[in-house]
Amino acid sequence: MEVSPGRRPKKPTRRHHYTPVLYLRNFTDANGALHVVNRSNGHRRESSPEAIGFEKDLYWPDGLRAGEDPETYENQFREFEGKAAPVIQRIIGTRAMPTDDEELGILYNLIAFQFVRTPSARRLVAGPREQSARIVIDLLENDRNLYESEMRRSGGDLNEFPFDRIQRTKGMYEPRLTTEGFIEGAMAMINAMLKYLHKRTWTVLVSERPGESFVVSDHPVVLEWSDRAAGDARRDTRTSTRNSRFL
Repeated sequence: MEVSPGRRPKKPTRRHHYTPVLYLRNFTDANGALHVVNRSNGHRRESSPEAIGFEKDLYWPDGLRAGEDPETYENQFREFEGKAAPVIQRIIGTRAMPTDDEELGILYNLIAFQFVRTPSARRLVAGPREQSARIVIDLLENDRNLYESEMRRSGGDLNEFPFDRIQRTKGMYEPRLTTEGFIEGAMAMINAMLKYLHKRTWTVLVSERPGESFVVSDHPVVLEWSDRAAGDARRDTRTSTRNSRFL
């Protein structure tokens, strides 16, 4: 790629919004400001949609090679958000759910996507995978026969990575879910959710009071069990009614 003299290449985006800017703009005041409340300490401040609802490098690929685009996931997300933006605006304008199947499909995908793309969802995906990795590592580090058997099975080089070498690095490494692993897990969650979202009852809430504000969370999708019977042995065998909210 040639760069014109005096022009610098565009720097990759480091603020990765898990709550889209185009969505947050619908909750600003007349001056374009968001009024942010920190639930943990009650602190209030004004912000902009661009300066809230993000985490640095949340979708930054781990295995980048020379010449590869670090914004590969961000670009895909922007493309989808561009398709979702007019659907959201049409809902606001008509005060009703879409009747077009394609628009409904986009809306349901947006709802599912918003549930799985947050930092808390990443921790949810990472938890069991990282714990499983810790168990496997512990087994391999403490059993020479098991380690060498697994190395041979996987085609590893025992001359380069003998059991004694692994012993010297014992406890030095902590498993961490890669961004690629997070995206893979998030897509699996989306596919599971989409089977049921269209079966739920969705309602558009509209305030008739001029100037009345709605509150949005940085986790705008809530999945709830309407049947909360705890400890009931029949819970695993009966069907519960499920509700969803998307603000």
